[in-house]
Amino acid sequence: PALALSFWKRVLAIEPDADGYHALAKAALEEGRLDEAERRLAELRSRSPKHGGGWLLSGIVSMQRHRFAEAKTAFERAATYGADRRKAKLGLGMAAMGLAESAGAWELFLDVATEHPDDAETLHWLLRAGTSLQRWEHLERVLSQYVSRNPGDLSLRFALAGVFLRLNRLTAARYEHDSIRLLDPVFDGLSELASAIDEKESALTHHHAAR
Repeated sequence: PALALSFWKRVLAIEPDADGYHALAKAALEEGRLDEAERRLAELRSRSPKHGGGWLLSGIVSMQRHRFAEAKTAFERAATYGADRRKAKLGLGMAAMGLAESAGAWELFLDVATEHPDDAETLHWLLRAGTSLQRWEHLERVLSQYVSRNPGDLSLRFALAGVFLRLNRLTAARYEHDSIRLLDPVFDGLSELASAIDEKESALTHHHAAR
C-alpha cells in the first residue's frame, strides 16, 4: 500500500506537457474564462516559447481584451512558429482592423481569400475592410466569384447587392435582391435593400431628366 500510494503521488504530481497546457488554455478560452486562459498560456510560454498554437490562442485572448498591438505580435509569432496559416493571417488582419490599419487588414484578408476563395468568414472580414476603404469594384469582383460558386449564402449575396448599389449597378443589385427574396422572403434587411434600390433608381431618373 505504501508503494502504491507513493506511485500515485508521483503520477498526480506530473505537470501537463506543452500540448496539455495548450488544451487547458483552449478549453478555458472556449468557456470564456479569460484569466485562466492567460495563466495557462503564460505557463505554456515558460515551457515552450515557440509553441505556435499557444501564440495563436494568446492572440485571440488579446483580441478579446481589446489589446490589439499585443494581439498583432502574438499572431506574428504564431505564424513564425508554425501555427495554422489561415488562422494566423486572419488574426493579423483582425488586429490590424482594431488598430485602424484598414489598408494592411485588406491586404491580409485578400491574401487569405485568394488562398481560400470559398471561406465565408474571410469574405466577411474582407468586406469590412473594403467598406472602410470604399474598394467597391474590387469587392464586387471577389464577392461575385464567391456568390457564383455559393449561391445559397444569402448574407454575402446581400452584401454583394449592397456593393452593386454603391457602384450604381442597380439592375445587378435588383437581381440579387430578387434572388434572395425567392430563397428567403423574410431575410433580414430585404425591405430596406428594396427601398434603397428604389431611391437610387428614382434619383438617377430625376438626374437624367434634368439634363
